[in-house]
Amino acid sequence: MKKALLLSILALSLVAVVIVFAATTSSDQKTEKTPNANQSVTPITEENPDPVIVRLDSSPLFNTVLSGQATLSNFYVRAGHGHIKIFVKNTRKYKMTVTMKHSSGKVYIEDSVPAGGTLDWRSYDDYPQGVRGGEFEVSYRAGGNNMSGQAWGTSAKNNNEL
Repeated sequence: MKKALLLSILALSLVAVVIVFAATTSSDQKTEKTPNANQSVTPITEENPDPVIVRLDSSPLFNTVLSGQATLSNFYVRAGHGHIKIFVKNTRKYKMTVTMKHSSGKVYIEDSVPAGGTLDWRSYDDYPQGVRGGEFEVSYRAGGNNMSGQAWGTSAKNNNEL
């Protein structure tokens, strides 16, 4: 009899604990959140729907490690993706010459990168409509000295996607 009474008390205690826990963690409770004074809050209304996230349409063209006395990067620009960015980092103590040429022979870049410097070329600065589509070659030279650095390029439909 004592065992039955003890088990009943323990069971009732366990049920009471579960009921109290469920009542305090109920999802029906509403909590008011006060926005931080420094945080901007924009209510979503019919006039102001959820913002639309637009995927940028850019593509990597090349990523080249610069070493030796001369290095080339060859790439293809798709039609309609003529806005390009070429970035070159020279990590040596010699000036580097960079030339970018289209397969038609048109030269788009003839520039130098100082020792320890960078070149950040964007087509829309010199060619607002972008470069023509097709095969390109970028050559890097350091006047007979060994180069060290990195070069990469990317293309996009619009210049604001670079």
